[in-house]
Amino acid sequence: MKIWPNTSFAAAFLLAAILLFNACAPTIPPKSVITVGDLTAEDIWDRVEQNSLKINTLKCSGNLQVQMPGTGYTAKGSVQVIMPNLIYLKVEATLFGLDVGTFTSNGKRFALYAPQQKAVYLGDVATVNLSTFFQINLSYDEFKEAITGQARIPEGVFKSLAVDNDQFLVIFDDFDGTHKYWVDPVKMVVTEYQLVNEDGLVELSKKFMRYQKIGDVFFPKMVNLQRIQDQQIFSFFFENIKLNEDVSKEMFKVKVPKGTRPIRL
Repeated sequence: MKIWPNTSFAAAFLLAAILLFNACAPTIPPKSVITVGDLTAEDIWDRVEQNSLKINTLKCSGNLQVQMPGTGYTAKGSVQVIMPNLIYLKVEATLFGLDVGTFTSNGKRFALYAPQQKAVYLGDVATVNLSTFFQINLSYDEFKEAITGQARIPEGVFKSLAVDNDQFLVIFDDFDGTHKYWVDPVKMVVTEYQLVNEDGLVELSKKFMRYQKIGDVFFPKMVNLQRIQDQQIFSFFFENIKLNEDVSKEMFKVKVPKGTRPIRL
C-alpha cells in the first residue's frame, strides 16, 4: 500500500510544512555589538569612578574563604567601612589562629587584635604583606578591594581601550606587567582584572561577580582573588549589605585590654 501516491505531491507538502514552521518560529535578535566609538579609556575610568564614589559607608556580613594547595579555611566576617580609608573587620572563626580577631585600618596604619595571643599587631599598610594573618600572599590594597567590593582603575596612567567578550577592556603597562580591566558596558563596573607578566602568563586574577543594584549603586555579591602560579585563592561572599547608613567612628578606634602586648611589624 502506498502512503503517498504521488512523490511530487509529498515533496510539495513537506516544503509547505517547512515554510509554515519557519514563519511561526520566533526570530532571534542579532547579538548587540559593543563598539568603542568616541569613548576613551579615561571616559570608562570616570564612569567606573562615578559608581564607586556613590558609596560613603558600607556595613555587611559575609563568608571569608581562603584556599591554597593542600588546605584552606572559611570564616565568618562582619565589615564596617567609612570610605575611603576607615576599615573594620571582625572575624569569628579560627582565622589568624584564634577564635575571634579584629582588623582596623585608617588607610595608613593598621592594627590586628588577637585576643587568644593577648597581642595587637601594628604596622604600615604601605609595606605590610598580610600573609602573616591570612596564610597567603595578600597585599593591603588587594585585601581592601576584596572586603569593600570596589575595584578601582588607577588614575593618571596612560591607558588603551578595546572591546573583548562584549565588555570594555582597559589596558595599561608598568614595571609589574600588563594590567587588564574588563568593564560591564551597562553597569559600568569592573567585572574582572588580570595582571599579565612579560611571559604572557596571568599572575593575578580578580573577579567581581553577581552585581546587584542597591539604591543607585551597583555592588557585587562575591569577590574572588586568585594568584594563579601559587594556586592561592581569597574570596569574600557578601551578605546583609547596607550602603550609606550611619557608621560610628568609634568602631575604628583600637581598644586593647590591659595585659595585651603591642607587636610592631
